[in-house]
Amino acid sequence: MPPVFHGQAKDRGRRGPGRQIPSQVRDFRQSRQLIPAFRLYAAWQLAAALFVAFALTTPDPVWAKKKEADNTEQTQFGDAAVGRKYHKQIIAAYGFYDNDNGLATYVQRVGTELAVHAEGEDFAWLFTILDDESINAFATPGGYVYVTRALLAHLNTEAQLAAVLGHEIVHSANRHAARQHAAASVVSSVAASIDPTAGFNLGRLFGAGLVSGYGRDMELEADELGMKMISRAGYDPNAMLEVLALLKARDQYDSTGEKKDSGDRYHAMLASHPDSDRRLRELAETEKGAGAGTRDDGGDELLRRIDGTAWSGSRSQGVVRNNQFLHEKMDFAITFPEGWEINNLPDRIIGTPPDARALMQVTAVSRTTRKTKKVPVDRFLQKILSMTKWQNSRITEVNGLEAFIATAPKLNSAFGPRVGRIAAVFHGENAFIVYGVAKDPEDHRRYDRKFSRTIESVRALTDTDRVLAEPLVIRVVELPEDGSLADFAQIDDVNDPDALLRLLNGFYAGGEPKPGDRIKTIQ
Repeated sequence: MPPVFHGQAKDRGRRGPGRQIPSQVRDFRQSRQLIPAFRLYAAWQLAAALFVAFALTTPDPVWAKKKEADNTEQTQFGDAAVGRKYHKQIIAAYGFYDNDNGLATYVQRVGTELAVHAEGEDFAWLFTILDDESINAFATPGGYVYVTRALLAHLNTEAQLAAVLGHEIVHSANRHAARQHAAASVVSSVAASIDPTAGFNLGRLFGAGLVSGYGRDMELEADELGMKMISRAGYDPNAMLEVLALLKARDQYDSTGEKKDSGDRYHAMLASHPDSDRRLRELAETEKGAGAGTRDDGGDELLRRIDGTAWSGSRSQGVVRNNQFLHEKMDFAITFPEGWEINNLPDRIIGTPPDARALMQVTAVSRTTRKTKKVPVDRFLQKILSMTKWQNSRITEVNGLEAFIATAPKLNSAFGPRVGRIAAVFHGENAFIVYGVAKDPEDHRRYDRKFSRTIESVRALTDTDRVLAEPLVIRVVELPEDGSLADFAQIDDVNDPDALLRLLNGFYAGGEPKPGDRIKTIQ
């Protein structure tokens, strides 16, 4: 498989978790036809695995009831098998992330040291960073814990990282998912997580489905036991409260943007409630009174490790720059019409105008499979889409790339059967399939020139493109004398960049870093 066009937000991450593409952009039949080279198939496999896994491991629905001692070994074996079964599918769908400073090794070390202090089941713990820009973390059965690079970018101390991992360790060690959900509810959650346009979505599956289904009681238990866990490891228990405050601040930041975020929040926010907050503050005071918090907060080490972490896009995901999508590993670029919104999804690229009355879709199909490797460009769409009727078709070259371009009189699209402009463009081991349709048939002519120009923009990366394809990253710098965070807030296409930098550096409630302090910037 070639690399994936992977993401969810316009200009991935530069506005935080991105708003979902327009609700009318739903392409049921076409989405099932255009999946071979992307990861939607992996997502469906994961959904099936989750259904089987949770159906087979759902014990007594009374989640707080401990299993008998003689069943412990069976529980550990069963949960671990479940976790292994779809760990590969999660990685296939979203990708494993690391940076040049050993961030992945660092997260594994912190998590492993912390898990020693966990109650509940004892697993061989695996902590994984996902190459994703949603602010999320979750745990699956058998000791598999996942955290996105976007969430890590918001943390400022190792103690805060321990708080996030501790919360998720509790969910896995105490078997919350298996104990809370009957098989029927899991099927419903999995079904809701698969959007035929957006593909597989972590927020829907682990946020709105399985994870948010834990409910406030379990989330509060995860916070309380997680707080005790980090206290036993020597961290300040207030780090758990700091993370919850950070999540609230991020939620507030997203709500004030020009384009309000409509995605799912990190499930730990479910525990946030005045009574819950009071209980956690009281527990933190108790833990501090018992001598917790003697360990260094690890802020310097976390900042050293986080330096260089991708912020907007990555080399494996591709990046969006204004109206262009560029993918370094696939050596691919395409330019959409000015003003269109570009959504970088796990299995496709979707472009829509401001009025959402048209759409263009880009997918990649491997040309190395038995089904596709000997198919010529003029037969490729027929082979993949089973379409045989074309108008105004031609074999041509697009920026030196072999291409077949045609008008499809009846293209199955998100708007239903429509006349559409469609093309297959060969580049290396991939065929890029691009199509455009208008919502109203009478608008086809008005949009067709834009569809054609977009298709004709498909190209191998130029030298200029390669510069633009570099992802924005987190850079940790020392604040100079007479400097302020506002001096580093020159970030294009970001809602209130000064507020964003304050959020990332923990100054969302006010104040300024001191000269000589190390701060996170986006460059």
